[in-house]
Amino acid sequence: MDAELVRAMLGELPGFSLQALGHSRGLEWLERAVARYLSLTHRDNPDGCAYPAVLSEVAKADPEVRHAFAEALELLVRAYAMHAPALPGISPRQRALATIATMIGGLLFARSTRGTPISEEVLAACQSLLRPEHLTTAHRNRNVRT
Repeated sequence: MDAELVRAMLGELPGFSLQALGHSRGLEWLERAVARYLSLTHRDNPDGCAYPAVLSEVAKADPEVRHAFAEALELLVRAYAMHAPALPGISPRQRALATIATMIGGLLFARSTRGTPISEEVLAACQSLLRPEHLTTAHRNRNVRT
C-alpha cells in the first residue's frame, strides 16, 4: 500500500457517511451521519467505507503511508467536529474522534459477523452510544408519559 493510494481512497470528502445529509447542522447532522454509516445498507455495501478494510495494512505501512492516512483522517475529524456538540468534559474534536473510531470499529465488527444476530446488535449498540442526546430525549419522553 502506498501513500498515493491512501490519498486517493480516503482523502476525498464527502465520503459515504457525509453524502445525502443535506443542509443538516449540529446534532441533527451528527445523528444522521451516524445512522447512515452504522446501517444495514452500509454494512452490506461492497463499495462502502474503505477505512475498516485498510486500517490493519496502514498500521503496518511505512511512515509516509501512515502520514497520508493521518491527513485523510484529519479531514474527516474536522468535518465531524464542525457538527459535534460538546458533551460534559468532551470537546467537539474529542467527540468527533471518538465517534469516527466507534463507527469504523462498529462497522468492521458488523461486517465480520454479517449473517448472525450479533451483527445488527453491534450496529444498534454503537448508534446508541454515539447518540447520547437521543437516548436522553427518549428517556425524558418515556417519563413524561408515565
